[in-house]
Amino acid sequence: MWPSVENSARGRSGEGGTLGAILRDRRLPHRLYALTAGHAVGADPGTTAGDVIAFADSSGQLQFAGGLVDWAPTFPPDAKTGAVDAAIVLVAQEDLRDLAMQSALWPVGAAIARSGDALRLLTSDRGPVDGSAQNSVAVSVRVEAGGPAYTLSPVQAWHAPGGTQGGDSGGAVWNDQDQLVGIHGGIRLGDPAQPFFIPLNTILRD
Repeated sequence: MWPSVENSARGRSGEGGTLGAILRDRRLPHRLYALTAGHAVGADPGTTAGDVIAFADSSGQLQFAGGLVDWAPTFPPDAKTGAVDAAIVLVAQEDLRDLAMQSALWPVGAAIARSGDALRLLTSDRGPVDGSAQNSVAVSVRVEAGGPAYTLSPVQAWHAPGGTQGGDSGGAVWNDQDQLVGIHGGIRLGDPAQPFFIPLNTILRD
């Protein structure tokens, strides 16, 4: 299971989140970033670059931290529609040694999900959640009940019969070839509620 994520500087806002991936800076290969959902670490309006972001697995044996570099959306959200709900956290390579030894947690590559592709979400507190990709959509979401809603578009809907839950945001979404296709964004408002993910190519492009 992937580590959970929390902004230690601001306390837990909403449900927290889950680590989605470790990214390497192409221009500076020694520099590594942890990827998660933006609202999982940046929902507090006082969030600033450099906030300490803590990562820990459910056993407590795997723990590390890093400094928040960038995130979107900012809170409270404005009226603009964006495509990204993501955050990157600068982490030290030596702090990832234990994580690096868990080969089952590492994808074999990256891909673009097509409608109908089999998917699975890696969670921080239970086993994988299986599902399938659907079409690109616009979603209206909010971090907490009664909080301001914001719109993300385009993102990709997916069907998860087992259901997702609070704290899954930012978790890695893989296809059945063990390729990373995106990070879980949450559940859109409406009836029926619809899980969605932010495609990895959208995050890397923006």
